[in-house]
Amino acid sequence: GTELHEVVTLVNQVVARFKGQAMQLVETLLPVVTRALFDAMGTPIPGSFPPDAPIPETDRERVLLLRFYLSCVHGIVHNGLAATLVAPANQQGLEQLLSAVLKGCVDAPDTAMQKQCVAIMHKLVDLWARDASASSDGD
Repeated sequence: GTELHEVVTLVNQVVARFKGQAMQLVETLLPVVTRALFDAMGTPIPGSFPPDAPIPETDRERVLLLRFYLSCVHGIVHNGLAATLVAPANQQGLEQLLSAVLKGCVDAPDTAMQKQCVAIMHKLVDLWARDASASSDGD
């Protein structure tokens, strides 16, 4: 978990600092980071827990990994690098990404993560709708 956290933190810092200049690096790293985080997280993606029940240690670690992943995706999307998510190298992880974000919108372990998922989805829908509109204008 710690190594993955350090990698995600580094990716977030590079994205925040270099934005569009980091596009190629993010395109290359994202599939590796996605695969590592989802392998470590296992399935199913952690969801909400009963409010009064203690969260088992194994689930706490999985929730933390999900938080790292969503933090990385949030940084990518909100720093103008959303195109990396649909790049050919990331096509395999796109379904996992969208599933994790959609699940987080309705069933996140906490409200902060839920808000982050909604913000990611809002940004993606906005960008993709704008792209679709722009491409249909030329027809």
